[in-house]
Amino acid sequence: MPKLKFYDLDKWHSRYVRLRDADENGDVTCCSCGKSVFWKEADAGHFVPRQNKATRYHEKNVFGQCRSCNRFFNGNPAGYSRFLVQRFGFEILDTLILAGHQVKKWTQFEIDNQRDYYKKQAKQLSNEKGLPI
Repeated sequence: MPKLKFYDLDKWHSRYVRLRDADENGDVTCCSCGKSVFWKEADAGHFVPRQNKATRYHEKNVFGQCRSCNRFFNGNPAGYSRFLVQRFGFEILDTLILAGHQVKKWTQFEIDNQRDYYKKQAKQLSNEKGLPI
């Protein structure tokens, strides 16, 4: 069985999330600590770790995050939790954690479709916000 190719989907999903969360100046406020960083210097941080395929591209599981929180503080889960609860209510934590326990077996067709969707969305946001990719 051939190895599935997630790289391009990951790339476009990350761009989409960071552009979605960017303000009119291209700044993203870290969902965990509140630090402001330019969208190209931000990460698309996951509340439920990205290894979980069922929540890897869940739009309520992935938000703009500073690289420090995402890469050096294990995603800063306390700050991330506060952000999610403030934005969506306490139930979102259970929803995401339970979804993260689901098994998702992707097909290359699904991956390619998701890649195309997020590529289109990212380009549209780039144009709307005047932020070149």
